[in-house]
Amino acid sequence: MADAACSSGSLYWRVTEADGLVRILGTIRESVIAESTLRVESEGRVAGAAFIHGSVDEQFRGRGLGTAMLTWAAAVVRGTSRAPAAAGATLRIDVADAPLDAVDLFKANGFELAVAEDEMECEIAAAPGASLRPHMSVTPWCAETAPEFFRVYKESFCDRPGFPGWSEAQWRAAFTCGAGFRPDLSLLLRSAREPIAYALCDVATADTAAIGAILQMGAIPTWRGRGVADRVIAAVFERFRAEGLSKARLSVNVNNPRARRAYERVGFRAIGQYQSYRKLLD
Repeated sequence: MADAACSSGSLYWRVTEADGLVRILGTIRESVIAESTLRVESEGRVAGAAFIHGSVDEQFRGRGLGTAMLTWAAAVVRGTSRAPAAAGATLRIDVADAPLDAVDLFKANGFELAVAEDEMECEIAAAPGASLRPHMSVTPWCAETAPEFFRVYKESFCDRPGFPGWSEAQWRAAFTCGAGFRPDLSLLLRSAREPIAYALCDVATADTAAIGAILQMGAIPTWRGRGVADRVIAAVFERFRAEGLSKARLSVNVNNPRARRAYERVGFRAIGQYQSYRKLLD
């Protein structure tokens, strides 16, 4: 990437690499006016994907700096041995509440919106309860129940747009290998012996406070509309309260209004939106 002249002085790009991250800084007279960080995944569930995060100082926007950094990121991915399929790799931007000018920048550079999810939050104390019916029971995550969780996941999401068709190992890597994952708070709901719904949970930190997070939950289609989600959430909240947690969060895809209504029914309200923009490199 060539240095360039700006009306306020000469622009210089500086690239560094450390800890698996590649960083680029755009500077004028030692002041940073643009910066991006690039991370390339070579293994795991997002192998062949490169994640870019960046920003441009507000007074320097509209001068092509954002486009320059996105072009640089694509060139890095195409040229790095860390990308197992540099041709065909995906460049990915994950953002929260992206402003319109950023969205315009992404689209102008060939990125398409792949995922949009509303982040929702609930005051646990205010959530209505929902008792289990006599034929129902809940069981936490463990080595023996994990395959049943996965089976319910597949049946719950196989009809959803963009279902990835993951193996059990890929699914576990995505949701159960994080440092905050709590198997004791993650529950499988059964009707008699039949697994019918589940929730995977962890404990996150937001604004220095611990918050219960529902990473993923689902119900077998034949059990939807029968209060199953309410009962799973109520059972999870009971355990969240025992942990001393006062708030819970989850994310729901914007194209899943049925699930959103179920969450709103127990007190969840939208507090923001997460979006993932992606570009397949040729």
